[in-house]
Amino acid sequence: MKTVERIGHFTIALNRNTYHLRWTNKNTGKQESESFGRDQERAESEAWKRMAALVSPDDVIERPNNPTFEELWHFYCREKKPNLSEGRVRRLEEAYKLYFKPALAKVPASDLPDAIRKMRDRMLSGWTGDGRNNSRGVRHQPIHPNTIEDLVNIARATLNFLLEERIIVGPSPVPTIRVAGRTSPMDRDPKGRHVSFEEIGKLIDACVFPHHLHMMLLELGCATRSGVFPEMLTDQILWDLDAIDVQITRESPNYRIG
Repeated sequence: MKTVERIGHFTIALNRNTYHLRWTNKNTGKQESESFGRDQERAESEAWKRMAALVSPDDVIERPNNPTFEELWHFYCREKKPNLSEGRVRRLEEAYKLYFKPALAKVPASDLPDAIRKMRDRMLSGWTGDGRNNSRGVRHQPIHPNTIEDLVNIARATLNFLLEERIIVGPSPVPTIRVAGRTSPMDRDPKGRHVSFEEIGKLIDACVFPHHLHMMLLELGCATRSGVFPEMLTDQILWDLDAIDVQITRESPNYRIG
């Protein structure tokens, strides 16, 4: 029987074109298995499902005490994604695909500090990740040290967050990892420019609907990125009051305003 993949305590094996999920019964010490035919994806899904059962609050003793980064990432995303914007979720998925999967996936938690430093050094030497989609053009520029620091901190947080929440126990947290060449916003060339007061006036004059004006003034007043604000929904427009309600969540079933 050929081992295809290991996921925590579980092994996905292939025998005569049939995928099996194998594990050791901790009560009997004997090997057990379940067959999934030719469906490798279903075998992997079942392995992760059973891994998730090991991180319930009542099973602290049963949790793996030195999980791989791949296992940590699964539970980190499970906890984090429900509270993140779609853009942030996409960024996490891209970071894992390009950098963390090739550099960290099979690294046990106890070895993560050195592995993350090695990944940092590769990036500083020009590595731009594996499996990059070049359909929009090949990336020729190296990754900026500020971006490298962001990625390093995400990798550190994958373990440290799970330790803080006591979703896993055992490994030591990853310490701060410095990145040479960082720059502060004041030291960098701006990517764009600020609009002038005259241009703000033109934007105000161009708003046909009051709720568009309210939203624009709110964003200008907060001086924040446009992506921070959730989509505007019809429930947020208080027509009789000539106002918008910013308290309604993005889970509202009504239509967004394009």
